[in-house]
Amino acid sequence: MADADGISAHSVAVAIIGGDDDEIAKTVRAYVVPGIGTYGNTTLETTIEGFCRSIRIVRPVEVPITLQIDALAQPDRAGCPPPSALAIAAGLADSLTGASRPRNGQDVTEHLIRQAVESRYPNVEVVEVRAGVTPATPVTIPPSIALNFFQIMGISADRISVTAL
Repeated sequence: MADADGISAHSVAVAIIGGDDDEIAKTVRAYVVPGIGTYGNTTLETTIEGFCRSIRIVRPVEVPITLQIDALAQPDRAGCPPPSALAIAAGLADSLTGASRPRNGQDVTEHLIRQAVESRYPNVEVVEVRAGVTPATPVTIPPSIALNFFQIMGISADRISVTAL
């Protein structure tokens, strides 16, 4: 029986961004023993000591997202000025990329964006979030922008605009 993402029982899905296919196949093969299935949208072939094996991995497809945020920024407890709109946008982009990026299949929600901004900048309150798949015009969320298991949010600071209220 498969789970909600279509992964069969006794299988594993390994999501990988970047990397060399041959090295990935060797590594996955070393850790996923025969009898355990692999699941994904990409098939890699590997041969070790004459034994062939097909390994499936998830190569998430980046979905370019545009964000518009209205934020109320106030001086902090020590009276220091709040971060600028550009600093908030750069901090949000940093929170949504690299090692801390949302997982594949994770929807773009107001909560995700609010959490990323407000945990980084305690003196900033997110008032409204608008988002859209680039190049569409961003709309107020909720509802969320739904991503499937084979997709991942693609975000960059140049597609984030912050309006300080």
